[in-house]
Amino acid sequence: MDIVTLVGLKDTIAGETLCDPKGPFVLDQMDFPVHVIKIAIEPKTKADMEKMEAGLIKLAEEDPSFRVSQDKEDRTIIQGTGELHLETIVDRLKREFKVEANVGAPQANYRESISEVTEVRYVFNKPYILNPWTQVVDTNLRIKSKKKHFQKNSLYWGF
Repeated sequence: MDIVTLVGLKDTIAGETLCDPKGPFVLDQMDFPVHVIKIAIEPKTKADMEKMEAGLIKLAEEDPSFRVSQDKEDRTIIQGTGELHLETIVDRLKREFKVEANVGAPQANYRESISEVTEVRYVFNKPYILNPWTQVVDTNLRIKSKKKHFQKNSLYWGF
């Protein structure tokens, strides 16, 4: 079995297997990084809207770790593996597709939350140097999730 890299293919996407149709051979599917950051993006002019859409579709086909979607307010949202990844996407839109875009502030796609009730007790003793008294602080801390529904070790994908 030989493994090669091909460039310039028009009807394939990253991760697909090419082989002889007589003896199909499929490699295991590739795992791509999770989208951890998102930003809203819009073209600076209405004339750039179609070019931006075409560019984002093309870039998403080339890069499985990049995703494009619309939010509830009908804004275009791009998601990637980090800020640098999305900066590169916006730069490629400008260079390759001649699209000037306004970009929103980056937002994390996941949020950490408390998954179980935790209780901690700490007693602090500090003796005074010049007199016989001791300062004592006894603290109890109980933390629990405010949300009733969550999944342990999962990502939150809300917009």
